[in-house]
Amino acid sequence: MKNRILTGLAAAALVVALVSFLPAVALASVIAMIFAVGGYEWASLSTINSRPLKILYALVLLGLMGAGIHYFQLLGEVNVASFMGLMHLAGVFWAIVLLWVMSYPGSAAIWSHPLFIGCMGVIVIVPPVLALVYLLQFSMGNWLVFYLVALVSSADTGAYFFGKFLGKKKLCPKVSPGKSWMGLVGGLIASSAFSLAWYYLSPALPGLSLVPFVLVGIVTVLFSVLGDLMESMVKRQAGKKDSGSILPGHGGIMDRLDSMTAAAPIYLLLLLLIMGQQ
Repeated sequence: MKNRILTGLAAAALVVALVSFLPAVALASVIAMIFAVGGYEWASLSTINSRPLKILYALVLLGLMGAGIHYFQLLGEVNVASFMGLMHLAGVFWAIVLLWVMSYPGSAAIWSHPLFIGCMGVIVIVPPVLALVYLLQFSMGNWLVFYLVALVSSADTGAYFFGKFLGKKKLCPKVSPGKSWMGLVGGLIASSAFSLAWYYLSPALPGLSLVPFVLVGIVTVLFSVLGDLMESMVKRQAGKKDSGSILPGHGGIMDRLDSMTAAAPIYLLLLLLIMGQQ
């Protein structure tokens, strides 16, 4: 518990510093690098055990992120129509993942081949990076990214404590025995409280009313849970408890990014929808 709390506080301080002081291009580069490290760990889940091959896999993902940022002009005049097509494709992917999670272990026959998991990593890791970079183009975009990170973190914290002390009925025992329905409820309560606090104490998007703002947070958190469950499913199939050990008390980088992989594209799509830009 001590290591988990200290690591969490250090990560929170780092995120605040990055969002506060880095310009958009530099912050986009940091985001891409962090997710590339997650990609290195994902390679292990697809049974790639050679370090050079895992590095190569991470570099390929990094290259695809850069290519996507350039192709969609995410740091300039965004090619909105084609970029939204990619985000909608990511949304369809996560709808399919929900079916896989619900039907696991039977669904493993469809997706458990190492090559398929390796390809799946591209869809899991690249679109959320592009979504986060796109958010940086909004007014106060750095803080929109921070809000998303903090929203998901508040849900994780609420789920952890509610699940630890009140969790009896398991949410998805065949995928992640540690997750409970009360943990899900606790995560939604904590994240909704954070959304309310953010709305009243921090600058929200211009013209965005309270109810849509909170609803976007709730749906985003639900998808963050799906991202977490998806990685748990892949780890269970690979016979691994954590994606890595770089973060004391938390596991690997991918164990922290898993929620964001589903949350970021959905968060962006919902924001654009309620702002009338889709």
